[in-house]
Amino acid sequence: MTASENQGVLRLDAQGLRLWRAGQEAVSLDTSAENIAADCAFAVPADRARLTEISVRSDEHRHLKQALPFILEDEVIDPIELMHFAFTPIDGDRYLVALASQADMGSWLESLGDDFEGAFVHEALFLPWQPGEVCLVVETRSVLLRWGQHHAFGTTARPVSARLQELGWGGGVPIYDQANRTVSDQCLNSDERLIP
Repeated sequence: MTASENQGVLRLDAQGLRLWRAGQEAVSLDTSAENIAADCAFAVPADRARLTEISVRSDEHRHLKQALPFILEDEVIDPIELMHFAFTPIDGDRYLVALASQADMGSWLESLGDDFEGAFVHEALFLPWQPGEVCLVVETRSVLLRWGQHHAFGTTARPVSARLQELGWGGGVPIYDQANRTVSDQCLNSDERLIP
């Protein structure tokens, strides 16, 4: 397997910035001799960034970078001038947009250093997914959820069932543990408990 087939993921956790590679334990960058610019992507903390899809009129494509803050102004609580917007085309007139504060973006760039050249990817988009499923990863204080190719978010454990109901999801939910093993297929009921 070449390094490009085993891309590293740089993720912030309680111990700082750590490097994750498939089949290996996560290592602190302080103890890793690897150059973090090589074959790595940064997992943007899901609780600090939001994903949304937008449709853009044909006359807006050319100036989308400048127009994006104003297109999304009504969907953002914080002042748009304090936000960082990134986008990528999905198909035709649809774009995937990520929003985060400029302060968070500056902090992440500082943590990664000047040599980092990798992509910034919403951490929940690293979860496995296939049509008709929702992937839910429960961690110590948070939950990552992915229900589509471009649909994912992170939250505390409490609002997960409300969010799933809001999305109209009524199907099974595969639950993965930290070793990426399926724990069980469970459904969330209305009183916030996981039931078999």
